[in-house]
Parts: sequence; C-alpha cells; structure tokens
Amino acid sequence: MPEDTTRTYRLTAAGVKALKSKRSVPVWYRAVLRLVRDETPSASIMDGMSAYPRRQVLAWIEQLETLGFLELMVRAPADSPATSEQGAFDAVLRRLQAMA
Repeated sequence: MPEDTTRTYRLTAAGVKALKSKRSVPVWYRAVLRLVRDETPSASIMDGMSAYPRRQVLAWIEQLETLGFLELMVRAPADSPATSEQGAFDAVLRRLQAMA
C-alpha cells in the first residue's frame, strides 16, 4: 500500500450512515469518518489520528474506501486545460484514444 498523503476524500451516504452506527462499525472507523469534512486531505486525517501508526491509519482509510464509506476525489491535473466536467471527460477520452 503506497503512503500517499496527497489524496482527498469525502464521506459517501453510506459513510454518513456508518458514522451514526455504534454497533456495526468499529470505533476506529468512526474516528476516521468523524475527521472527514467536505473534501478532506488524507494528511488531515493522519494528523487527527496521530495517536496511531501512519500505516495503520492509511490501511483504515483504504478499507473505508473499499467499503464505500469514503470516496476518493479525483482531480484533473492543475496544468490541464479541462476546467469543466465535460472538458475533463474529453481529456480522458483523448488519452484513451491515443493509447488505442
């Protein structure tokens, strides 16, 4: 698992529901979910969970993403000319077509 602290996450609807669940979601998962506000960088989550080893927190983040409680925010590169969703889609489509 790469130690990427530049990723940005947000809660999904399932994550909001899991955050409210006290019996079926482990305490450490809820602790991570509580730190996510709007679009939250993983570095902020790591800072908030500093009592735990970084690798463990990263593993929890990855597990929460796999469970569908957190959603990775994907951004177009800053130097990309695409500024709208349609533009971003077009840029991806052009790259895929160039690879074919």
